[in-house]
Amino acid sequence: MFEPIFARAGTDKKTFIVEKIKAMLAASERRLMFVVPEQSSFETEKELYLLLGDKLYSRLDVLSFTRLCNLYFEKFGISKKRRLSSAGKLILTANAISSTSENLNIYSGQALNQTFIQKISSVIDELKVAGISPEELVLKKEETEGTLNIKLGDLALIYSSYEAQLKNGYLDPSSELANLNILLKDGSFFKDYDVIIDEFASFNSAQLGVIQKMLSGSPSVSIVLCMDDEGKKVASAFKTPNDTYKKLKNIANIAGTEICTPQVLETGTLYNNAGLKSLEAFACGKAQELEGSDNIKVYSSPSIKRECRFVAAEIKRIWDLVDTSYDKFIRTTDADHEAQVKKIFKKMVDKGDIYKGAYEGMYCTPCESFWTDSQLVDGKCPDCGRAVQPAKEEAYFFKMSKYADRLIEHINAHPEFIQPVSRKNEMMN
Repeated sequence: MFEPIFARAGTDKKTFIVEKIKAMLAASERRLMFVVPEQSSFETEKELYLLLGDKLYSRLDVLSFTRLCNLYFEKFGISKKRRLSSAGKLILTANAISSTSENLNIYSGQALNQTFIQKISSVIDELKVAGISPEELVLKKEETEGTLNIKLGDLALIYSSYEAQLKNGYLDPSSELANLNILLKDGSFFKDYDVIIDEFASFNSAQLGVIQKMLSGSPSVSIVLCMDDEGKKVASAFKTPNDTYKKLKNIANIAGTEICTPQVLETGTLYNNAGLKSLEAFACGKAQELEGSDNIKVYSSPSIKRECRFVAAEIKRIWDLVDTSYDKFIRTTDADHEAQVKKIFKKMVDKGDIYKGAYEGMYCTPCESFWTDSQLVDGKCPDCGRAVQPAKEEAYFFKMSKYADRLIEHINAHPEFIQPVSRKNEMMN
C-alpha cells in the first residue's frame, strides 16, 4: 500500500510524523523503517530516540539511503570492500584514462590533465546514479553520429576500465544503490518492515528503484511530500515535489501496489492569515501583486549582513512585545562573540587540532549547501531542485586522526558513550 502525505509549511508535520510512528509501532510487531536524507539522519535519530523511549525505538530504524545499503550488506554478510574516497576515485579515473589512451580518439593524452580527470570522474558518477552501465553507454553511442558518437565511444572505454578496476576490491559509493537494487530482487527484504520516507523533494533513478522494491515488498509505504493538494494549481515552489509524486504513482502502478488517496495535512491558524496567503501567492508566482495585505511590506536588503541585523532587531522587538526575557542575545557578528571565536580558534590552530584546506564540490547558492555528484537529482540540488555549479572554498578541518586511538579506546571501554548502538557501530567502522 502506498500512502502519499502532503505536508506543506505550517502543518506541524513533525508532530504528525512522531504520532504516526508511535501509532504504527503500537499497532504492529513489524519493524518500522524511517528514511530521511543523509544530512539530517543523525539529528532525526537523536530526536526520535528521546521522544519514543527505549521500547518503541528498539523497533525503529532511522536510515538514509546510504545507511540502508549498509544495513542490507551487514545483515546478509556481504563482504565490505575498500570504500573509495574522492581522491581514490580520481586515481582510478586517471588509471582508466591512461590504460585506454591508445584506443581513445578524442581523449587520448589526457591522463595527466587534472581538470579533465575530475570532469570524467563526475560524468562517471552521474552515469552510475542514473543507472547507466558501460554496456548501455555503448548502445547509446550507436544511436548517435559525428563527434558525439566518438566522444561516447571514448567515454564507454574509460568507464569500462574504471569498472574493471573496482573488481580489485574497491567500492565506489556511487554504485551502492545500484548494487542494492540488483540484490533486492523482488523486494521481499521489506516484507517485515513498514516504511515512512520524509524530507525529500525528489529522488534520483537509483533511489526510485529502491522505493519500487519497497512498494513491492512492504505492507505499507508512506511518503511525505512538501506540496499542496494535487488538484490545485501547482505553484513553482511545489513543482518539484509534484513531479516527484507523479513518478511515485508510476512506480507504484508498476509494483502493483494500491495507491491511497493522499492525506493532506491542514495548516495551522498562522498560515490561514489573509495577508500571509497573499504574500505566498505573490512569492510562488500565483499572483502578480499583493492583494488585501496592507499589513505586509516587502523589502530588499542591500547585503546579507544588513538583512541579518534587521531580522535580529525584529526578533528582539517581537520578544519584547510578548514580554519574553533572555540572559543574553547573541549575534555571530557581535564584536564580543567574534573575539571569543578568534581566541578559541587560535588555540586550536596552535595545538594542531585544525588545519587549513579546501572544500570542492557542486554548490547550491539558495540552500548554501555543497553536494556530491551522487547526491544530485537530475543534476540539480536534491533539496530545492535548483541548478548547482562547481565551487571551491577555503575551509578548516578538524584533525580527527590525532585523537582516533584515544577515542576508539574510550568507546570500547564505555559502550554507552554513543547512543543508539547503531550509530556507535557506524562510527567505529
